[in-house]
Amino acid sequence: MSRLDKVANIALILACALFIGHLARNYFTSQGADPNLQPDIKIGEVVSLPGSDTAEIRSAPVTLVMALSTHCGFCQASTPFYQKLSAIKNTSPVNVRLATVMPESKEEAEAYLKKYGIAADIVLSAPISKIGAKGTPTLLLLDRENRLVRSWVGQLNNSQESEIVSQLQKLCPQCSI
Repeated sequence: MSRLDKVANIALILACALFIGHLARNYFTSQGADPNLQPDIKIGEVVSLPGSDTAEIRSAPVTLVMALSTHCGFCQASTPFYQKLSAIKNTSPVNVRLATVMPESKEEAEAYLKKYGIAADIVLSAPISKIGAKGTPTLLLLDRENRLVRSWVGQLNNSQESEIVSQLQKLCPQCSI
């Protein structure tokens, strides 16, 4: 075996090791949301939505708040699920309220939602930290009194998406989900 063959084999082994390491790192880091990104608000605490009419929110038994950003790749990758949530809301607009909180201007946020076909009842332009979120995307499920029922952080897998739909059904049994 020539010296060039040996160098090529070593380079191939190193490239494979780096690739396997990269896959392993992605697998283990995707197993759960970063605990540092979990919302500051705890289950059962009231979530204050800045600049929104609380009477409007409390008219629905369920409010799903989405903290998004136009610059978030995970938000863009999750748009098919957000479109599904929007469709659920549209089948029962009196029972399910969909709110978005985005750090961009209200006009930019509304344009982003329209571009991706996400119909939100409430679009708020505010830092996501105002609702206790630390990263995007963050979803907060609130009951009629704006108490946090459950939260999800990051891009969701199929199981987590099913859990959200299940929670919506539990909080709003009369909704056609």
